[in-house]
Amino acid sequence: MFGALTTRLRSEIEAIRKIVALYDQIGALLYNIATPDPLAAVRGSVPNRLDFQIYNHCAALTRLYAVYAAFVDEVIQEYLRALPELYGSYGELPIAILKQHRLGLSQILLKLGETGPYSHLEETEIVTTLSRGLTGERPYKLLHDAFFVDRQNYRLETVARMFGYLGIEGANPKARINHAARRSRTWS
Repeated sequence: MFGALTTRLRSEIEAIRKIVALYDQIGALLYNIATPDPLAAVRGSVPNRLDFQIYNHCAALTRLYAVYAAFVDEVIQEYLRALPELYGSYGELPIAILKQHRLGLSQILLKLGETGPYSHLEETEIVTTLSRGLTGERPYKLLHDAFFVDRQNYRLETVARMFGYLGIEGANPKARINHAARRSRTWS
């Protein structure tokens, strides 16, 4: 189900790695060539070496985060598209999914307008989507925007919480370790 997504993710990360290596090589050329220098005209307009390296690596990290965030979004959307095949009716969905879908839809309805993050949605589409699910129509549809209403940087805790909205528990191994550590302290 997620094979194409992970393949594209690996490809994007490899491209970032190659670009960083290329810029490192370009930086080495710019800062290490002795005169006569064929790059003298370019060298006059480059920042100092440390600024160049910082910018290069920050650009790579920014791109890597963008690739990661897009991957998380696409995995969640793909999972949401698959749920109607896994659960015959809306009412059969795990409680966590039903709760987040309804909560998300209500938050979207509050924020609807001609501008903003939900300007592409219409009130009738939102209400109809929920109504069809609640009345048992098949196939039902989950509005994926309802699972992205609390936009934050995708730290581990945030991604784990988003997966929790999908009924996937235990996505944060740190939380399990911290919980186990707290529990062991209370027993001693």
